[in-house]
Amino acid sequence: MKKTFISCNFSCHNKDRQLPLCSFGLMKRGVKNLLALLLIFTLLWSCSSKKSIIDGPMGSGRSVIFTAGGGNAAVSASGSEHSSLVTSPNSLSSNTWYSGKLVGGDSKKERIDWVVNDEILVACQECEGALKSYRYKVNKVTPDNARSIATLVQYDGGNGLQWGTGKHNFYAIYPSPATSGDPAVNLELTTAAGANTGCKVTAVIPPTQTLTMQKDTLRPDMKYAYMYATTSASPTGPVSLAFSPIVTTFQFSVKPDKDTKVSKATLYSEECALSGTFTGTVTVTGGQVKAMTYDVPVKTSENNKVTVDLSNIELAAADNLVFTILTLPASKIGSIQEKLTKMVIEFELKDATDNDYAYTKALHLKKNNAYIEFTGRKKYLISGITLPVQKFPITIKEITVGNFEQTMSDAGFGDITVEDFNPDDLGSY
Repeated sequence: MKKTFISCNFSCHNKDRQLPLCSFGLMKRGVKNLLALLLIFTLLWSCSSKKSIIDGPMGSGRSVIFTAGGGNAAVSASGSEHSSLVTSPNSLSSNTWYSGKLVGGDSKKERIDWVVNDEILVACQECEGALKSYRYKVNKVTPDNARSIATLVQYDGGNGLQWGTGKHNFYAIYPSPATSGDPAVNLELTTAAGANTGCKVTAVIPPTQTLTMQKDTLRPDMKYAYMYATTSASPTGPVSLAFSPIVTTFQFSVKPDKDTKVSKATLYSEECALSGTFTGTVTVTGGQVKAMTYDVPVKTSENNKVTVDLSNIELAAADNLVFTILTLPASKIGSIQEKLTKMVIEFELKDATDNDYAYTKALHLKKNNAYIEFTGRKKYLISGITLPVQKFPITIKEITVGNFEQTMSDAGFGDITVEDFNPDDLGSY
């Protein structure tokens, strides 16, 4: 029987892909097979018409891939890092958290750990198209000693920010405004004559903060533990975002005796605001992205304190009560200052046998009868407080928190032993 062959050539092109040239021969009786192959090519054509965030030439129009926490990540064809996954606590499903791990030779640096599904907003004026900001979420976390490295993906599976040409300035804020609520935080690009001049962040530190017990530790609401990152890059591989805190953190360790209950704690300042709305501004000067500067409110009788409710915390007689308070990143005492000072921690106490009787004790954070100056955007571990009577000196340790890509200098503050304790009621400021 004579065989008849059909020869077909297909060459399919679109912006992202080129389907390979194919040639085949089919017997006249194999029409069904030919139809099946035609169907396959139709499906391939349909699939290839959707823009890929991985394929395409390096440069303009290609999706930007991000990692958070520093380090150079290898990106596979699927866009994920080649790395092991750290198990994040299920009870902290969508918030960063202070790891409690002190790193570095001086043990004065604490790693902040990312958690899967954390959301981050990234903005860039130089990106191609009208889309200049986009939400990303953490889909993989890798611990690396001083760093917690997160792989970021688009929160909705979209293409996200697209590379333009030349140098790009990227700005990022945690948490993403869409997940912070209220809204508590916002990031906007600043421009002049169409060119990027930096960004402006607006955020809020609430005067009353909620603590949550997680694995025997009272944790602050980390949606107020704001962090930002800036970096400049040209269209190459993944963009690494190294985040730094823009709040000041005070962690207290308190030991009440067995007959005392702590109902609340309030951190005061006699000189500066600790809560309220503040702004952080990043500028680009001479093509260089500068560090963030701050504008914070002046002190009032309402914003010079932050209170945490401890009334529902049950402690055994031998337990330490450890809790954290977040405050503004700087102070405005005439002009913007790096220091927060004239700080007082007040405790409202109740007798274990009489809940109707409440009284206060206050600890003025002084050394040698002079108030300590606390550097903004650091974290302070204040331990050794005993209630209702202070039995021995307390210790204050200053540490730097964040993800550390490079070796950092010593904090310079050192450990301070504080001997002053005022047993009288604090009164109002």
